[in-house]
Amino acid sequence: MKRVFFLTQCSASVVEDGRLWVVGGMAEDRKRTVVTEYFDIEQRRFVRGPDLNYGRCCGGGGIVDGRLAILGGFVDGKGTGTPALPTWTLDTTEKE
Repeated sequence: MKRVFFLTQCSASVVEDGRLWVVGGMAEDRKRTVVTEYFDIEQRRFVRGPDLNYGRCCGGGGIVDGRLAILGGFVDGKGTGTPALPTWTLDTTEKE
């Protein structure tokens, strides 16, 4: 059985409108992930979101006026990683 949700360390988590967003993080192989997903609290299920444009971990996040913003953190790199400078955004008002 395929699963959408998997745990990563160092992901950003944001709650909004009955959804718990989990964005990016670091996988078992210490590579940054591109995965975004949310847990639909009412339906009690995980839903895959659009991928980040590159792997990112340790970022912060928030939602303002229906836009999820993930900022800071690190991208793939040697040592602790290269800082992730661009802010990634997603319109959360669009429903699947």
